[in-house]
Amino acid sequence: MIFYQLTRPASYLLIEDPSKWKIDWMIPFVITLVMTISFYIIPGDEHWIGANGFIKNLQGFLQILPGFYLASLAAIATFNKDDLDYELPTPTPKISIKFVRSDRLHSKTINLTRRRMLCYLFGYLTFLGLMLYLATVFAPIIVISAANHMADWGTYLIIASKSIFLLFFWQMIVITIFGLYQLCDRIHQVGDTE
Repeated sequence: MIFYQLTRPASYLLIEDPSKWKIDWMIPFVITLVMTISFYIIPGDEHWIGANGFIKNLQGFLQILPGFYLASLAAIATFNKDDLDYELPTPTPKISIKFVRSDRLHSKTINLTRRRMLCYLFGYLTFLGLMLYLATVFAPIIVISAANHMADWGTYLIIASKSIFLLFFWQMIVITIFGLYQLCDRIHQVGDTE
């Protein structure tokens, strides 16, 4: 149960919805592909990890994001708006949850309300923001050290590490924009029209 609790902030990715993969994976993957190719074409690593590199410039931005996401999560959880507690329209996104009843672990699939979906969304963004910030602190050291000890695979390791970081960074940006759309527009629309 502890593993379930500690990994639950990432459960946004487990929401079952037919078109959510485009926001979560397709758009970030395309942006990541373009950026990875451009970083591969431009020689040297100083544009990536140098004093004025991409990672160094992102650190300040990534430091403040988890606070913004936590504030959004708190606001959504406490909004006094009944429309947030209606199930989302068909096809209603679903998620599997686990709970303890009579000292036994049970699981159940539930339909999501807008409030619950937004809580999962901003919970994941908070988690992702923290992980990406930690990556900007520790990954350059680990990747460069590993690349120096793996001469043949070092370049591939660095490219793969950059690509993974960029994928999750752009996923965070795209999901943030989707979350802002939900907060700015969708919660003010009456009823369940999509």
